[in-house]
This record gives sequence, structure tokens and C-alpha cells, in this order.
Amino acid sequence: GHNRLYIVRSGWVSISKSLPDGRLITLALLGPNSVFLQEDGGRRGHAGSLAETLVDASIVEAKLEAAGELLADSPQLAAAMISGLNRRITFLHGLVDQVLRRDTTLRLASTLLTLANAVGEPAGDGFVRLAVPLTHHTLANMIGSNRVTVTRKLRELQDQQLVGSAGRNSLLIHPVRLQAFVDAADQ
Repeated sequence: GHNRLYIVRSGWVSISKSLPDGRLITLALLGPNSVFLQEDGGRRGHAGSLAETLVDASIVEAKLEAAGELLADSPQLAAAMISGLNRRITFLHGLVDQVLRRDTTLRLASTLLTLANAVGEPAGDGFVRLAVPLTHHTLANMIGSNRVTVTRKLRELQDQQLVGSAGRNSLLIHPVRLQAFVDAADQ
């Protein structure tokens, strides 16, 4: 297969991969000035990653061959690309760690924190409202779990006042409390 290079100019994009059992797992949430490759599923049975916009996004496609020229012309883009790759590596290290520990609650909490930073809008009392509608099924796909488990885990986080509901498919997140929860679990 061949690769295509994309630059996120504005908005947010979710990059996920299909697991052998059919579930999806989110590999990255990319914001403005992030760069990603989309590979065509070259090897049989090894489909590439799936890129989906979370909010209205402006995405520019660039030929991979032209990337060197593009980066040479724009030091800001080169710096943003390196920074973005570093964030993705950090995110993937965290994901591997969470998957190895198989702690769904922590995977969910970390994903909610990432979403709160990406698309959170202040909602008062330290909470932010996620600016994208998220079903429990979508969240389950993001963390490689199932809807029933996510519903149960969200209820547990709600009981601890770390998250809340703002109506149908609209979540409230308390980033400070949720981060403290994740940090305590990592000790």
C-alpha cells in the first residue's frame, strides 16, 4: 500500500485501529497542527488505521514526497510535527500501560481527560462539557471495551463526582478530580 500525509488545520481527529475481535481502540486524538499518515491496508487482514473527525475539522492532504519540502519551508510546521509525534508516543506508552494492566476504569478516565483537554468547554463548578456527543458505544470503541462495561464504569465515576451527565450523549468532566483519580491509581 501507499501512505498519504494529512495535516489537521483546525478541529480534532480521532485515529483508531480495528482489533481482531472487531472492537476499535483509539490510538490518538489529534488537534490543530497535528500530522498523521493514513496507510492503505497493504497486507491482507491488516487494515490501516481509521481517521474520523470529532468536531468540524479542516484537514489538508499533502503528498508524502512533498513533506520534506513542506517542512523545510515551515519551521513552525516541523516543530509542531515533532511536538505532535512526541505527544502521540507519550499517549501510546500510556495506552500500552493501561491495556497491559487491563484496567478499564483507568483507560476510560484517561480518555475522558484527553477529550476534556481537546473538546471541553467550561460548564461551571470545575466541570467541562465535552463539545462532541459521545454514546457509551463510541466511548467503548475508544478504549477497546464494550458498552455495558463503559455504562457501569461511567456510573462509578459519576458516584465519585468525577464525571456527570448533561443530557443525552453529553458528558461533563471534572478534569482536576479525574486527574487526581488517575494519578492516585498510578501510584
